[in-house]
Amino acid sequence: MKALKTLLTLYLLLIAAAAVADCAALESQLSRQNRALEHLEQQRQALDNLLQGQINNDFVLTEAVDAPLDMGLEVLEARRSLQREQHQLDSEDTPAVPQAFADCPDQSTRWLGQEKQIRSLRQVVNKLQLQLYELPRASRLALVREATQWQTLNTLSATVQSWADNHPEHPEVQSLQREILAWIEYWRSSTRIWLSQLVANQPQSTASNEVWRETLQVPHPQQAIDWSIPIRLGADV
Repeated sequence: MKALKTLLTLYLLLIAAAAVADCAALESQLSRQNRALEHLEQQRQALDNLLQGQINNDFVLTEAVDAPLDMGLEVLEARRSLQREQHQLDSEDTPAVPQAFADCPDQSTRWLGQEKQIRSLRQVVNKLQLQLYELPRASRLALVREATQWQTLNTLSATVQSWADNHPEHPEVQSLQREILAWIEYWRSSTRIWLSQLVANQPQSTASNEVWRETLQVPHPQQAIDWSIPIRLGADV
C-alpha cells in the first residue's frame, strides 16, 4: 500500500513538472508578442511625430509606413488592405486565448493582455498610415522628397561634426561647421513646419510656399560657405 502511494505521488509530481515545463515553453510566444507590441509602439510614435511635424533628426520614412508613398499602385493596395483589416478589427470580439495556454493561467492572462494591446495599437497605426496613403499624389511625392533630404542632412550633420572634432586646432573649421549646422537647422525647422501643415484640414498652400520661400533665402552651403577650407587643410569632409 505504501509503495502504491509512493508511485501515485511520483506520478502526480511528474504530471505537475510536465505542466510547468509546458507553461515555460509558452514564454517564447509571449516574447514574440512583446516584440510585436514594441514595434507597433515605435511605429505609432514615428507616425504621430510625422503627422505633427515633430520628427527626430534620424527619422526614416520607410520605417514608419508599410508601403512606399511614391508608388501609386502599392499605396492603393496598402490602403485597401488596411481598410479591410480595420473593418475586421472593429468587428472582432474579445480575442480567444489559444488552447495551448488553457492550463497556464499566468501565461494566459499575459497573452490576453498583450493581444488586446496589439489590436488596439494596430488600429491606431492603421489609421495614421491611412492618413498618409490618402494624401494627394503630389503631397505624397513631396513627402518622400523631403524625407530623403532629411536623411541626407542628418548624414551631412554627422560628417561635419566628425570633421570638426578631428580639427579642434583650426578655428576656420569650427566656424565652417557652425555655418553648415545653422543652415541644416534652419532647413529642418522649415521642414517641420511644412510637415505640420501637410495633413491640415484647411488649405495651407500659401503658408507652405512662404515657408520654403524663407528657407530658400538662407545661403546655400555651395554658394555661401568657403568649401576650400578642407582642401587647404588637406582634410576629407
